[in-house]
Amino acid sequence: MKLSKRMEMLVSMVPIKTVLCDVGCDHGYVAIDLVEKGICTKVYAMDLREGPLAAAKEHIEEAKLADHIETILSDGLKELPEDATPDGMLAAGMGGALTIKILEEGAEKVNAMSYLILQPQSEIPDVRAWLDENGYKICREDMVFEDGKFYFAMLAKKAGEEADSYEKLENCFREMWRQTDPARKAVKVIPKQISDTLDEMARDLGDLFGPALLAAPHPLMVDYLQFVSAEKRKILASLSSTIDHEDRKIEVAEDLEAIRLAGQIMEIAKKI
Repeated sequence: MKLSKRMEMLVSMVPIKTVLCDVGCDHGYVAIDLVEKGICTKVYAMDLREGPLAAAKEHIEEAKLADHIETILSDGLKELPEDATPDGMLAAGMGGALTIKILEEGAEKVNAMSYLILQPQSEIPDVRAWLDENGYKICREDMVFEDGKFYFAMLAKKAGEEADSYEKLENCFREMWRQTDPARKAVKVIPKQISDTLDEMARDLGDLFGPALLAAPHPLMVDYLQFVSAEKRKILASLSSTIDHEDRKIEVAEDLEAIRLAGQIMEIAKKI
């Protein structure tokens, strides 16, 4: 069984020797690979749809792993057994809004877990912001390009357990502030008002493009930013010059400025 690049990315993020709850397991290939490689001792493979779950069960039985992978028909985490104690949750292949909904509706069960691995297909900035606002640190991110599309995945842990990618990005913004004026280079303590503004800018940019992907520049980020920039410029060119589109033009121009800033921050990140 050959996994896709985006599935391999997910497997690489799972902490070793843990019990995982795979929400939206589809055909069960990730769960099987995790157990076969000894990464997970047990996986709860859960899906809302009977068809994919039946296929997953068949694949699990063919791999002779039914003792290690339990299939569960469930809407999110609702049917996770009361006595189940997974170390973490994987949610991939769904929209960001649905990902957040699952996390919020299963809050009691999620709070007992030590890590989350998420691969939202849309509304990715909203997912990053939700994690940050709910006491999680994004300690690792990755991305792949497959079938003409960029896929993102993030490993988040409870605050205090791991290094925070947003803090690293904040340091990049402080360094950028120092570099914009020779007189600032010797400043050791940045005034609080300026520091707070820089931190807010770092979090906004991190939500958009991924704090870890910017703070330790990912090899694909330049390609991704170029792709997004080209898409935004197409939108800008398609808008008419009438007043009706002024707000949208301003919005797209702000997006392009964020892309430019992301590129600048990555250059700084390479040097510190």
